[in-house]
Amino acid sequence: MAYILPEELIASSIWVGSMFSIVSYYVYLWYYRSILRHSRSAGAIDLCIAIYSALVIHSLLNYQDLMVSWLQSHMFAGVAFTVVAICFYFMTILKSDKILSFYRTLPFWLTIGILFFNLVTMPIFIFAKQLSFSASIYVYILVLSNYVMYGCFVIGFIVSVKYSSHEEKLQHF
Repeated sequence: MAYILPEELIASSIWVGSMFSIVSYYVYLWYYRSILRHSRSAGAIDLCIAIYSALVIHSLLNYQDLMVSWLQSHMFAGVAFTVVAICFYFMTILKSDKILSFYRTLPFWLTIGILFFNLVTMPIFIFAKQLSFSASIYVYILVLSNYVMYGCFVIGFIVSVKYSSHEEKLQHF
């Protein structure tokens, strides 16, 4: 890697996490935009994506900050806009007939995992200095929240496959 990347990028890996967070929040926002494309909330998610893009461009122009700190404006906006999109998703589910079987769908389990991860990890990044967390506490909380998030993803894939195959069998009768 020393031949490809400058020495300052190799010294700190925070920039990798920053780039991952940028990509992941775009994926989350576009995912909820695709789920809610026929509802009124799609326009609000489009606005969130536009504001988030402006903040990402601002962060990339100040790329030195990406190498030093996790606390970037695009990260706060990514979490806030993802939670807003999740709220729109839940409101859509509550207003539809899917309320009876929402727990059997993949989007529900993905949403639970994403919501849990964001609500657990963001306060840690915000209040790290005030609470004097050590690096080991960060690692435990990040690992636990990743296990829960990806566990929800796995449960969602398993449950949705079982539910969809069960529905296909019922349609043949």
